[in-house]
Amino acid sequence: MTELGAERRERARLEKRRIILKAALRTFADIGYERATISDILRRAEMTTSTFYNYFPDKDSVFLALVADAVAPVLAEIDAWVRSAEGLQEMIERVCRVCFRQAVRDQALRKLLARNTHKLRSLVQEPAVREKLGQVEAELRSAMERGAMPAVNARLLAASLIGITIETALRLLEDEAPDADAATRFVSSMIVGGVDRVAEEDEGSSGGGMGGDSTTFSCASF
Repeated sequence: MTELGAERRERARLEKRRIILKAALRTFADIGYERATISDILRRAEMTTSTFYNYFPDKDSVFLALVADAVAPVLAEIDAWVRSAEGLQEMIERVCRVCFRQAVRDQALRKLLARNTHKLRSLVQEPAVREKLGQVEAELRSAMERGAMPAVNARLLAASLIGITIETALRLLEDEAPDADAATRFVSSMIVGGVDRVAEEDEGSSGGGMGGDSTTFSCASF
């Protein structure tokens, strides 16, 4: 096969995948993941069953691909912003703002998410999501080590941040006029205040905090 032929074949493959995902997005948004069947998706995509299985092994993999494609640019922004943030408040504000704005900006995505909240919550156990949780935890530990935020339990903080962000985004989808910026301010203030409180309590009980450093940091000061 010539190089040109290979490129055409790859473009055709990607186009078929795009058509399947577009049909799946409309199907899941209209009738929900649980009720939807592969046949429903294929009717909208106007494709055969054999073509579908050339791209996806099951309905679940289609849903995961939809979510992955939707959040990929968001995760890329988050990775860049978290690394450049100078403190916890800035880090949380950046993460929340991009997540909340993306959730309410795309109407098709918004309808998909709102209709399938139960399925979305189950994605927390997916390996890719667990990997992202580990990355967030590592970034938090790095920020603590360089003194940009109080030394608290990074594992619990990462889990809390992701859990609160996901649940808040899902609640925004229920609002007729969701305010992503207001949600960002609320979540960031709540988490930063809570972390400062935990750090103060650890400082008082151990005399040195969880990080072993007697210096008390304040998130709000960064």
